[in-house]
Amino acid sequence: MQTFSDALDEQLAQLGWSLWTELGVSGVVRKHRHHAIDPEPLIIYTAALQDIDPRLRDESTDWCARYHTFISKTRLRNLLKSQDESTIKSFSKYAATVNAHAPARWSGFQQVKPRVFAPSGKSSADFSRPSLLRLRMRALFGVGARAEILTSFLGEPSVSKSAIELVAVGYAKRNVAQILSELTMAELLNAKPVSNRIHYRLARRKPLEKLADPLPKHFLDWSKLLTFLAAARILATKSERKTPRVSAVDASGLLRRFETSLAGLHEQLPRPESSPEDYWKNVSHWILRFAEELAKGLIPR
Repeated sequence: MQTFSDALDEQLAQLGWSLWTELGVSGVVRKHRHHAIDPEPLIIYTAALQDIDPRLRDESTDWCARYHTFISKTRLRNLLKSQDESTIKSFSKYAATVNAHAPARWSGFQQVKPRVFAPSGKSSADFSRPSLLRLRMRALFGVGARAEILTSFLGEPSVSKSAIELVAVGYAKRNVAQILSELTMAELLNAKPVSNRIHYRLARRKPLEKLADPLPKHFLDWSKLLTFLAAARILATKSERKTPRVSAVDASGLLRRFETSLAGLHEQLPRPESSPEDYWKNVSHWILRFAEELAKGLIPR
């Protein structure tokens, strides 16, 4: 009988393959044609889970070596700050391997040797795909906070956002605030004081959408989702050596940690049952369903 850990690994690998194939690696399954792919969180996710599928690890490395100029070193570094030590170690080796085959100059938090790797040369990104909106925006506005901020507004064109909220895109508040001020001066954004903050909203939505066309239908927060799935995989792996009662305690802590990130994306989070064993069973099934729906390109509800 397949274990929870093995079943989850299977879904995580399928998700990784679909997202990377959409970006342009040599793959077959594309379930995320209508999703805005976010490369930096995907790179960190793939590095953290690289032992699941060595071929996915290598083909994604091939893509990174070819298209590293479209990846933000600053954003990678900022997103890594919230990761655990194991993920940082895995990313450091992944980054060292990319650096060994391209002038990417990605910095990890640990000094490690690159793994043995031979690029396949099969990666080919089609920037006309709706899913590659972020790469198109970077080609237009440069690899930095400006492109990421504008992509965030395209994902929610009717929503006003403050500088504090937009820091979540992966850049420093000072940098974000400066760019918001510049975009307001260019009359691309409107600025309105709300309480003690300034909120910004797209002022010229149609021209920006036309410039960025074609737009994807779905803008998920892949940074939060992929971080959750990587943490769930750690939980699943450790559960093989623990009792259901102990795993239930760990699962409760995991869901509390990511409760805000998962809000509105899936059915209600499992609540503690009368028995820890039943709760662990419900949580493990919930995580598997969540990962399976994401892997299929569905919006978990």
